[in-house]
Amino acid sequence: MGAFFTNISLKTNDLETIKVALKDKKVFVSSNPIWITIYPQETEEQDIATLHAFTQTCSSMFRCPAIAFLVHDSDALIYYYYKNGDLIDAFTSLEEFIEDESEDTQKLITENNHGALLKEIAKEGVTEDQINNVFSSKHVFAEDKLIDLVKVLGIDTVEPIGYKYLVDEKAEHPNIQPLN
Repeated sequence: MGAFFTNISLKTNDLETIKVALKDKKVFVSSNPIWITIYPQETEEQDIATLHAFTQTCSSMFRCPAIAFLVHDSDALIYYYYKNGDLIDAFTSLEEFIEDESEDTQKLITENNHGALLKEIAKEGVTEDQINNVFSSKHVFAEDKLIDLVKVLGIDTVEPIGYKYLVDEKAEHPNIQPLN
């Protein structure tokens, strides 16, 4: 059985505001001065509408870029990139997941402009080609593509794990803590 998980990275350093806003949610968090990654229980059922809504709300509420990652059975990597509440880009590594998306999201996925769009949130010096190379390279497991993508983007707060793994398996991840 493969891995199933979600997490959302926010390009902000305002952890206190996030703590207050999400105080009633079951969430784990990891942070650095540039990124905060949250691992919410609410999105772990892998319902795409819930992941979209949670990410859009966070991006809008915190007025920052947010990128949600979903790994499904280690076969599919899906991401949604929001900026100030607006969906900017989307990706899925398996075509069978495209039909579950809205027409607007399907268009973003098939336009395949990911490198250019993600470059604006990538660490300084990263090129569009470096980002596109992650998408064109072959990976056995979706979480390996996720690791390569967040590495090139500079989102070092992301680990290939979700809320359920942190709770159910008592996974040891010293940089990830309960939010409240």
